[in-house]
Amino acid sequence: MRDAFEDVERFQKSLDILQQQINFPGATAAFILADGQCIEFATGYADQENQIAMTSDMRMLSGSVGKTFTSAVALDSVQEGKLSLDISIAKWFAQEDWFSRLPNGENISLRMLLNHSSGLPNHNHNKCFSSTLRTAFSTDPPNPDFYFSPRKLLELVLDREPLFPAGQGFAYSNTGYILIGLLIEQVSNKTYYEELQKRFLNPLSLNLTQPANHRNIPHLSPGYLSPDNLLGLPEKNMKNGVLVFHPANEWTDGGLVTNPKDIVRWAKLLYEGKAMRGAYLNNLLTTIPRNASEKVDYGLGVTISETEFGKAYGHSGWTPGYQSIFKYFPNYKVAIAMQVNTSQDLDMASCLQVLAKIILTAKN
Repeated sequence: MRDAFEDVERFQKSLDILQQQINFPGATAAFILADGQCIEFATGYADQENQIAMTSDMRMLSGSVGKTFTSAVALDSVQEGKLSLDISIAKWFAQEDWFSRLPNGENISLRMLLNHSSGLPNHNHNKCFSSTLRTAFSTDPPNPDFYFSPRKLLELVLDREPLFPAGQGFAYSNTGYILIGLLIEQVSNKTYYEELQKRFLNPLSLNLTQPANHRNIPHLSPGYLSPDNLLGLPEKNMKNGVLVFHPANEWTDGGLVTNPKDIVRWAKLLYEGKAMRGAYLNNLLTTIPRNASEKVDYGLGVTISETEFGKAYGHSGWTPGYQSIFKYFPNYKVAIAMQVNTSQDLDMASCLQVLAKIILTAKN
């Protein structure tokens, strides 16, 4: 086995090569080993125009990586008996004025929301969603503080036909995760972010992870977008250190700012059964049947893929200006994460695979 310094040096070199070959602005990355040793990395620029180097402690919005936390808060509430995975959400929502208009409403369970088998449409695919945001961001002057409330996001799918009967298919639905957030708040009488802080961020000392519910986020790297992006945002998503759009549109379908150091620590705790009380892993990692052409299965807020190193658990995320990905390899008890400050087309899975080979082959 090579010594640890050689592994670190090769990892950094490979991250640098990826940045040069693919030409993304900058990236942060980290890995955590079976013994808990965590090492962080950075490459390229946080701010290209001002030639500010990326540093390993810079933070980025993480998109749907936040679903792993939403799922965990829901599962922890199940462990407490406040929620149930397999009874209809009508138990909690039947009195809401919108519930009778929710596609498949009476037949949806929390488990179906978590594993995307509810048949709910995705509000992100509603033209009103993107056109409203584009109008807000491209008016003169723009309205960067505009965002959809959770209720307004939900309204984008009301009265629409379900994609399939509840529990009889798979269709990724951010709307389902917005419903999970509403459910968590109803049974806890607290905000989702309060529950997240109390249950996980504070006790696990995930100090680089915070709610993305305002535009002025400390130690946030600027992010870069395609000039023809659908939301009509500028190519650089920050001005004078403040985001030019409001990240609260994600809420519980993402909704976090974080860093690979926190992500790999979270992954190791979560997928080794140490993030919360009780035996939750069986529920978390149980997948539903998917189309035979799919290469990745989905559990409760977790993607499960087969790799050359065996199974891998994780998630990826996209949000304007950023992309994130992480995987935990149970055969090695190793997690690896990467974030880049661009939302332009980039094969994040292939990038992570390059980095994973360095660490996992070194441990054989």
